[in-house]
Amino acid sequence: MHLFNCLIKDAPAWVVTSANQWARCNGKTPFVIYQGNWSILDRSFERDILPMARSEGLALAPWGVLGQGRIYSDADAKRRKESGEKGRTMYGPDWERNPNEVKVSQKLEEVAKEAGAKSVTAVALAYVMHVGYFYRHELVFGISDRFHGYFRKHLTFFLSSEDGKWNNSMRTLKPWISV
Repeated sequence: MHLFNCLIKDAPAWVVTSANQWARCNGKTPFVIYQGNWSILDRSFERDILPMARSEGLALAPWGVLGQGRIYSDADAKRRKESGEKGRTMYGPDWERNPNEVKVSQKLEEVAKEAGAKSVTAVALAYVMHVGYFYRHELVFGISDRFHGYFRKHLTFFLSSEDGKWNNSMRTLKPWISV
């Protein structure tokens, strides 16, 4: 039996490169797709995984691109509180955003207004597509059928180079060493 495509998920970059080197040296199939958590809220993926994916020629299939339900406008937050709808409680009972998530969502709202995007999630998705444009494999999933129509409608928005400059000012990329 010959394996044609191999995916690895949430592994450190050194494990992937070591495994791919071993596979090449032994006539085995190396990994061709890397799947990991990446969003504007958690940019640690950009430090090791993006350079490794470029070096190894891997496609990317990021998950959590929309912040696992933590990226939404202040108006949505107010509506959820008033209606009692809440948000995602899959990862814990606290569905409300922390101060950093609020700050990032507000910045995404500003960018959405300036760039003409229909929502903050459209900007969050466009961010990942903009940064990882050379090796991504878009997989976008929602928790209900409502999201599929929503994504089709909002995936027409793309960031230009000018629009993408705001992301480094937000400092969501954690430093290597705590200061």
